[in-house]
Amino acid sequence: MRLEPPDLMETSDFRQPKCFATRAINSSFALPSTGGDLSWASHVPSSLSTSRLVRELGLTFILMIVMLIAPARLTLSHQYMKVLKLLLNAVVAWTLGIAAIAAILYFSNGGSDFTVTDVTGFGVMAIVASGLLMLVLYLPSLYWLKRRRGSVQRRIDFILLTGLLCNLPLIILLLALVNRKMVLSEALGFIVTFLIIGSAFGLGFTLAQQER
Repeated sequence: MRLEPPDLMETSDFRQPKCFATRAINSSFALPSTGGDLSWASHVPSSLSTSRLVRELGLTFILMIVMLIAPARLTLSHQYMKVLKLLLNAVVAWTLGIAAIAAILYFSNGGSDFTVTDVTGFGVMAIVASGLLMLVLYLPSLYWLKRRRGSVQRRIDFILLTGLLCNLPLIILLLALVNRKMVLSEALGFIVTFLIIGSAFGLGFTLAQQER
Protein backbone atom coordinates (compact mmCIF):
# COMPACT_ATOMS: atom_id res chain seq x y z
CA MET A 1 0.00 0.00 0.00
CA ARG A 2 1.42 3.39 -0.99
CA LEU A 3 1.75 6.04 1.67
CA GLU A 4 -0.40 9.14 1.53
CA PRO A 5 1.25 12.38 0.28
CA PRO A 6 2.96 14.26 3.13
CA ASP A 7 1.16 17.14 4.73
CA LEU A 8 4.35 19.19 5.05
CA MET A 9 7.70 19.17 3.22
CA GLU A 10 10.42 21.59 4.19
CA THR A 11 14.04 21.86 2.92
CA SER A 12 16.71 23.64 4.97
CA ASP A 13 20.33 24.30 3.97
CA PHE A 14 22.19 22.65 6.84
CA ARG A 15 25.22 21.76 4.68
CA GLN A 16 24.71 18.05 5.23
CA PRO A 17 24.22 15.35 2.57
CA LYS A 18 20.56 14.50 2.38
CA CYS A 19 21.22 10.76 2.46
CA PHE A 20 22.48 11.16 6.07
CA ALA A 21 19.40 12.96 7.25
CA THR A 22 17.37 11.67 10.15
CA ARG A 23 15.84 8.31 9.51
CA ALA A 24 12.18 7.50 9.84
CA ILE A 25 10.69 7.91 13.30
CA ASN A 26 7.41 6.23 14.06
CA SER A 27 5.51 6.67 17.27
CA SER A 28 1.95 6.07 18.29
CA PHE A 29 -0.04 7.62 21.07
CA ALA A 30 -3.47 6.17 21.47
CA LEU A 31 -6.08 6.35 24.15
CA PRO A 32 -7.76 2.94 24.57
CA SER A 33 -11.13 4.60 25.08
CA THR A 34 -11.03 6.64 21.87
CA GLY A 35 -8.81 4.63 19.57
CA GLY A 36 -6.80 7.75 18.67
CA ASP A 37 -3.54 7.21 16.83
CA LEU A 38 -0.74 9.63 15.91
CA SER A 39 2.05 8.68 13.50
CA TRP A 40 5.16 10.82 12.87
CA ALA A 41 7.61 9.85 10.14
CA SER A 42 10.44 11.47 8.21
CA HIS A 43 11.66 10.03 4.89
CA VAL A 44 15.03 10.67 3.22
CA PRO A 45 16.66 9.63 -0.08
CA SER A 46 18.57 6.35 -0.10
CA SER A 47 22.37 6.60 0.26
CA LEU A 48 22.74 4.04 -2.56
CA SER A 49 20.97 6.23 -5.07
CA THR A 50 22.89 8.20 -7.71
CA SER A 51 20.23 10.89 -7.75
CA ARG A 52 21.27 14.51 -7.56
CA LEU A 53 19.18 14.79 -4.43
CA VAL A 54 21.64 12.55 -2.58
CA ARG A 55 24.78 14.44 -3.60
CA GLU A 56 23.45 17.90 -2.88
CA LEU A 57 23.89 19.49 0.50
CA GLY A 58 20.89 20.33 2.53
CA LEU A 59 18.36 18.60 4.68
CA THR A 60 14.94 17.46 3.62
CA PHE A 61 12.22 16.84 6.11
CA ILE A 62 9.06 15.03 5.16
CA LEU A 63 6.60 15.24 7.98
CA MET A 64 3.36 13.33 7.92
CA ILE A 65 0.81 13.59 10.68
CA VAL A 66 -2.20 11.35 10.58
CA MET A 67 -4.84 11.43 13.28
CA LEU A 68 -7.28 8.54 13.34
CA ILE A 69 -10.15 8.46 15.77
CA ALA A 70 -12.19 5.29 15.71
CA PRO A 71 -14.91 4.76 18.28
CA ALA A 72 -14.32 1.75 20.48
CA ARG A 73 -17.80 0.50 19.75
CA LEU A 74 -16.82 -0.19 16.15
CA THR A 75 -14.30 -2.76 17.39
CA LEU A 76 -16.90 -4.28 19.67
CA SER A 77 -19.40 -4.47 16.81
CA HIS A 78 -16.82 -6.28 14.70
CA GLN A 79 -16.27 -8.82 17.47
CA TYR A 80 -20.01 -9.34 17.86
CA MET A 81 -20.38 -9.91 14.14
CA LYS A 82 -17.66 -12.57 14.18
CA VAL A 83 -19.38 -14.40 17.03
CA LEU A 84 -22.74 -14.08 15.30
CA LYS A 85 -21.33 -15.54 12.08
CA LEU A 86 -19.88 -18.51 13.97
CA LEU A 87 -23.21 -19.16 15.69
CA LEU A 88 -25.05 -18.93 12.38
CA ASN A 89 -22.51 -21.30 10.87
CA ALA A 90 -23.17 -23.82 13.65
CA VAL A 91 -26.96 -23.54 13.21
CA VAL A 92 -26.68 -24.19 9.46
CA ALA A 93 -24.43 -27.20 10.07
CA TRP A 94 -26.85 -28.60 12.67
CA THR A 95 -29.79 -28.11 10.32
CA LEU A 96 -28.06 -30.08 7.59
CA GLY A 97 -27.12 -32.77 10.09
CA ILE A 98 -30.70 -33.16 11.33
CA ALA A 99 -31.91 -33.26 7.72
CA ALA A 100 -29.43 -36.08 7.07
CA ILE A 101 -30.69 -37.99 10.13
CA ALA A 102 -34.30 -37.60 8.98
CA ALA A 103 -33.40 -38.80 5.47
CA ILE A 104 -31.52 -41.84 6.82
CA LEU A 105 -34.43 -42.79 9.10
CA TYR A 106 -36.92 -42.30 6.29
CA PHE A 107 -35.12 -44.46 3.73
CA SER A 108 -33.93 -47.19 6.13
CA ASN A 109 -36.13 -50.06 7.34
CA GLY A 110 -38.93 -48.95 5.05
CA GLY A 111 -39.43 -45.73 7.00
CA SER A 112 -40.58 -47.54 10.15
CA ASP A 113 -38.05 -45.60 12.27
CA PHE A 114 -39.06 -42.24 10.85
CA THR A 115 -40.90 -40.84 13.86
CA VAL A 116 -40.75 -37.53 15.70
CA THR A 117 -39.30 -39.28 18.75
CA ASP A 118 -36.49 -40.94 16.81
CA VAL A 119 -35.61 -37.83 14.82
CA THR A 120 -35.64 -35.69 17.98
CA GLY A 121 -33.58 -38.19 19.98
CA PHE A 122 -30.89 -38.68 17.33
CA GLY A 123 -30.92 -34.96 16.52
CA VAL A 124 -30.32 -33.89 20.12
CA MET A 125 -27.45 -36.36 20.49
CA ALA A 126 -25.89 -35.14 17.24
CA ILE A 127 -26.22 -31.47 18.23
CA VAL A 128 -24.71 -31.99 21.69
CA ALA A 129 -21.82 -34.12 20.44
CA SER A 130 -21.05 -31.89 17.44
CA GLY A 131 -21.30 -28.76 19.63
CA LEU A 132 -18.55 -30.14 21.86
CA LEU A 133 -16.50 -31.01 18.81
CA MET A 134 -16.91 -27.47 17.46
CA LEU A 135 -15.53 -25.97 20.67
CA VAL A 136 -12.80 -28.52 21.33
CA LEU A 137 -11.61 -29.52 17.84
CA TYR A 138 -13.29 -27.71 14.95
CA LEU A 139 -12.66 -24.06 15.86
CA PRO A 140 -9.09 -24.47 17.25
CA SER A 141 -8.11 -26.53 14.20
CA LEU A 142 -9.68 -24.08 11.73
CA TYR A 143 -8.00 -21.05 13.29
CA TRP A 144 -4.68 -22.92 13.39
CA LEU A 145 -4.94 -23.75 9.69
CA LYS A 146 -5.94 -20.18 8.87
CA ARG A 147 -2.88 -18.80 10.68
CA ARG A 148 -0.62 -21.34 9.01
CA ARG A 149 -1.96 -20.65 5.51
CA GLY A 150 -2.45 -16.93 6.04
CA SER A 151 -5.88 -17.05 4.40
CA VAL A 152 -8.92 -19.24 3.79
CA GLN A 153 -8.61 -19.39 0.02
CA ARG A 154 -8.23 -23.17 -0.32
CA ARG A 155 -11.59 -24.08 1.13
CA ILE A 156 -11.26 -27.79 0.44
CA ASP A 157 -8.51 -28.01 3.06
CA PHE A 158 -10.76 -26.52 5.73
CA ILE A 159 -13.64 -28.78 4.73
CA LEU A 160 -11.47 -31.90 4.92
CA LEU A 161 -10.01 -30.78 8.24
CA THR A 162 -13.33 -30.56 10.09
CA GLY A 163 -15.27 -32.99 7.94
CA LEU A 164 -12.84 -35.89 8.10
CA LEU A 165 -9.74 -35.42 10.23
CA CYS A 166 -11.44 -33.92 13.30
CA ASN A 167 -14.15 -36.60 13.15
CA LEU A 168 -11.74 -39.56 12.99
CA PRO A 169 -11.77 -40.17 16.79
CA LEU A 170 -15.57 -40.17 16.80
CA ILE A 171 -15.74 -42.44 13.75
CA ILE A 172 -13.42 -44.95 15.41
CA LEU A 173 -15.49 -44.83 18.60
CA LEU A 174 -18.76 -45.39 16.75
CA LEU A 175 -17.34 -48.35 14.83
CA ALA A 176 -16.06 -49.82 18.10
CA LEU A 177 -19.58 -49.65 19.55
CA VAL A 178 -21.11 -51.70 16.73
CA ASN A 179 -22.79 -54.86 18.08
CA ARG A 180 -22.16 -53.58 21.61
CA LYS A 181 -24.25 -50.44 22.07
CA MET A 182 -25.69 -49.94 18.58
CA VAL A 183 -26.22 -51.70 15.29
CA LEU A 184 -24.15 -51.02 12.20
CA SER A 185 -26.85 -48.95 10.49
CA GLU A 186 -27.07 -46.58 13.46
CA ALA A 187 -23.30 -46.18 13.59
CA LEU A 188 -23.13 -45.45 9.87
CA GLY A 189 -25.97 -42.98 10.19
CA PHE A 190 -24.14 -41.07 12.90
CA ILE A 191 -20.90 -41.15 10.91
CA VAL A 192 -22.59 -39.69 7.85
CA THR A 193 -24.27 -37.04 10.02
CA PHE A 194 -21.02 -35.90 11.60
CA LEU A 195 -19.25 -35.88 8.25
CA ILE A 196 -21.95 -33.53 6.93
CA ILE A 197 -21.91 -31.32 10.03
CA GLY A 198 -18.11 -31.06 10.05
CA SER A 199 -17.88 -30.33 6.33
CA ALA A 200 -20.62 -27.70 6.49
CA PHE A 201 -19.00 -26.05 9.49
CA GLY A 202 -15.60 -25.91 7.75
CA LEU A 203 -17.13 -24.42 4.61
CA GLY A 204 -19.10 -21.88 6.61
CA PHE A 205 -15.95 -20.88 8.48
CA THR A 206 -14.19 -20.00 5.22
CA LEU A 207 -17.18 -17.96 4.06
CA ALA A 208 -17.37 -16.08 7.36
CA GLN A 209 -13.62 -15.42 7.60
CA GLN A 210 -12.90 -14.39 4.04
CA GLU A 211 -11.76 -10.78 3.64
CA ARG A 212 -14.05 -8.46 1.75
